[in-house]
Amino acid sequence: MAKTHSKSASHHHQVARGDSDGQEEGKKECHTKPLPPKGFIPLKASEEERLSYGFPRRPDPATHPKQYQVWERILAVPMEIQPQVPGKPVELHIPEKEGATAAIKPLLQPLPRGPGTPFWGTAASVYQSFQGCYNVHASWVVPAIGVPVNPQGNGPWGLSCVVQLDSALVGGTTSWIQYDDDAHTQISSGAYAWTTFLSRQIEFSKYNFFNLAVKQGDIVTCAVCTESSKAGFCNMANQSTKQSAVLPVSQPTLLDVLTGTSAAWGVIIGAEDEKVPFSNRPPIFNVISMYDCGSASPAASLGLMPGEVISNLLAPAGSPGPNPIWKTLVLTPSVLWVIDEATA
Repeated sequence: MAKTHSKSASHHHQVARGDSDGQEEGKKECHTKPLPPKGFIPLKASEEERLSYGFPRRPDPATHPKQYQVWERILAVPMEIQPQVPGKPVELHIPEKEGATAAIKPLLQPLPRGPGTPFWGTAASVYQSFQGCYNVHASWVVPAIGVPVNPQGNGPWGLSCVVQLDSALVGGTTSWIQYDDDAHTQISSGAYAWTTFLSRQIEFSKYNFFNLAVKQGDIVTCAVCTESSKAGFCNMANQSTKQSAVLPVSQPTLLDVLTGTSAAWGVIIGAEDEKVPFSNRPPIFNVISMYDCGSASPAASLGLMPGEVISNLLAPAGSPGPNPIWKTLVLTPSVLWVIDEATA
């Protein structure tokens, strides 16, 4: 379990309350899409109405017949929203050297971003017991990519920060939070939206949306529709540029199957910059939304499409810095994580 350190920097991030359109002065907020009304049938709604609730665009049946079949089957079912009530907010104390804290906050609450807070995340879950279907959607404002706030040798250097929920949205399950202090001396070039599938063994498989560019201030929506333990699809849309892309998704890695663990799916909006000196490099992961999507199937496969990339996002062997640091917590289902980088 996570240890509490007497010298920890305790920066409890207060979340502004109010509806999804409210903002506290001087703060930027990212919002989830509004939940659809009870009994809402996405298939019978207009494309504009579906998008307003965060549902993915209609895949082209001519070019993506399998995704279209899943989309049509899932969206034909009336949506019964069952919001979960999270437990008492918990703050995770992390040593000063790591320079970060994390706190659990209620689902669907507006999430502000303050100075020196490059990481945030939220997720909304809709579970259909009849279909065994998860429809997960969230929306973010892309933050600025800048110099890490911590001095050299003190802090995560704006590197990867991952939150993972496991099991099938069952209360009291174990979750993980990782601060990766490994220092990269260079990273790949480009700025684009992408998804990442995670296993408990930290097997990262990156699915790039090369044709969906994102920049600071853009509003980006991600929606995933999948039947539990089966393939589905992921839609990512830049609401600011009116561009979107769809990719099929399946189980993340074979390691989950071999070890008998359940597969957690993650969605991350990221941006990368070209070969920045390590002491001034920008954060790779800027916005994080994590959620669970059921147990792995023995027939699991990545189901790659042409142009997709699989790459290990951990620091290469020989990189400076310690190994990733893991903290274990017990969470209730449907929680919203706020991940702050300490500024003191």
